[in-house]
Amino acid sequence: MLPIPPDLTQALRELRARYESEKEFHGKLYSDHGLVFCTLHGNPISRSDADHYLARVLEVAKVPRVRFHDLRHSHATWLLMSSVDFRTVSSHLGHAQTSTTMDIYAHVISAMQDKASQAINSVITAAKRSKRESQH
Repeated sequence: MLPIPPDLTQALRELRARYESEKEFHGKLYSDHGLVFCTLHGNPISRSDADHYLARVLEVAKVPRVRFHDLRHSHATWLLMSSVDFRTVSSHLGHAQTSTTMDIYAHVISAMQDKASQAINSVITAAKRSKRESQH
């Protein structure tokens, strides 16, 4: 089970409250399948529904259009670029082997290496500056 951040927990609670009002409004026409995401009548959302909703949200947000599956890759990339370890990211994605995650996100490893190089350079630059200042 993955931990859920507080803001997401709140958003899911608000969504559940919305579903409860939909159940009341639609009465017997509402099919309660216990889903987190569903149609206004409680039925499962189809792939085309999910794609349509995402396209609408991205349009309103004035963000370039992406496929729904691209969100998974964005999630993994953001975690890796935020220095979350591969084992944790692999777990989030449901990969049985960390090597699978590493193979898929090899391009992120390169960017992480650049970031690490920049961090080392910053430390060296700061050390040089400190040494010069102490000599004066």
